[in-house]
Amino acid sequence: VAFASLGDETTGTSPLVVVVAGASLFTEQHLLDHTRYWDEVTVAAPQPAGGIHLAFVGPDVRASSSSARRLSPTITASVHRETVRDYMSTVPSEVLLMI
Repeated sequence: VAFASLGDETTGTSPLVVVVAGASLFTEQHLLDHTRYWDEVTVAAPQPAGGIHLAFVGPDVRASSSSARRLSPTITASVHRETVRDYMSTVPSEVLLMI
């Protein structure tokens, strides 16, 4: 994954990656797929320079691919059917993580 292309890709800066640990198909992923609920992240906190990437990670999500989708100009999201430990091992050390 090219982290600089996630979040606000116009800055060339890696986004803040918010890991939604233990995400499930019937709650967090359902809200991602069927509502604009996660857009509220931009209201709840100041926007980092690189935007925000939401990583839904857990054994109970349905991940057809881990490719990111754009939710807004500054927010992207992806779904990962794996453990948080495995996901974190793919994130470069310079990328800011919030779990």
